[in-house]
Amino acid sequence: MVLTFASYIALALAFLTGFELLFRPHQRDAVQNFFEDVTRRLGQPDFKQIGQRMTTNEAQFYFIVLAYAELTIIAFAAPFILAREWQPGGAFDLQYGPSGQYVLVGFEALSFLILGQCWKWPVPGLMKFVVGNNNRWHIVLLRFLLFALVGGVFGLLWFFVLDGIQGMYGQGLDALITPYQALLFCFVLLMGLPLFLIFWVVFQAVGLMLQARTCYVRWFFALTKGALLRVVEYDKKDKKAFSAIVLVAAILLAFAKEFAS
Repeated sequence: MVLTFASYIALALAFLTGFELLFRPHQRDAVQNFFEDVTRRLGQPDFKQIGQRMTTNEAQFYFIVLAYAELTIIAFAAPFILAREWQPGGAFDLQYGPSGQYVLVGFEALSFLILGQCWKWPVPGLMKFVVGNNNRWHIVLLRFLLFALVGGVFGLLWFFVLDGIQGMYGQGLDALITPYQALLFCFVLLMGLPLFLIFWVVFQAVGLMLQARTCYVRWFFALTKGALLRVVEYDKKDKKAFSAIVLVAAILLAFAKEFAS
C-alpha cells in the first residue's frame, strides 16, 4: 500500500490525539510550568527604552522568545505556502523527489526538539556574546553584521554540501538508495542542523532587538504574549497548556492535510 503525503499527515494527526496518554502527569505539569514562567517573565517592556539596556538578560530574553515564536510561525506556514511546489511537476518535487516532503516534515520536527534543548544553552550565551557589553546601537549592529556574515557562509556551505550529496547520485533524494549514501546525507544534515538553528534564532533575536522601536516588533510581541496567555489559561484548573498545544497542532495539521490532498 502506497501512502500519500496527506495520509502521513492524517496519521500524525491521529497520533497527536493520543499524546496525553503517552505523557505522564508530571511531564504535562512541566509543560504548564514552563509556559507560565515564560509568560510571567515577559512582563510589559518599554520598547522605546530597550536600546539603553540591550546588554541585560531581561531584554535579551524578550527577543529570544520572539525569535522562537517567529520560527514556529514559519514552520507551520511552510507546508501551506509551498504546497504547490511539492505537487507532481512542481519545482521542489522535481529537485528533491517525493521523499523530499517527508524529509521536510522530519526536519521541522527535529528542529523543535533541538531548539527545546538549546533554550537555556547555548542560545542565551551566544546572544549575549553577539550583543557584547556596549548598548550603543551602531556597535551592536556591526557585531550583528559580522555574526550574520560568518553564519551565512556556514549556511551556504552546509546547503551546498547537502545539495551536492543528493546530486551525486541522481535527481532527488529518492536516488539515495544505498545505506551508505543515506547515512552520509543524514550525517551531514544532523551535524549542521543544530548549528544552523542556533544561528537562525540568535540572528532573528538580535535583528528584532535592533528594530525594537518599530511598530512591527511591538505588535508581534503583543501577539506572541497573547498567544502564550491563551495557552497558559486554557483549562488552567487542570493544567491543560499541554492539551492546548496539541489542539493547535492538530488543527494546523488538519488544514495541511487538506492542502496536500
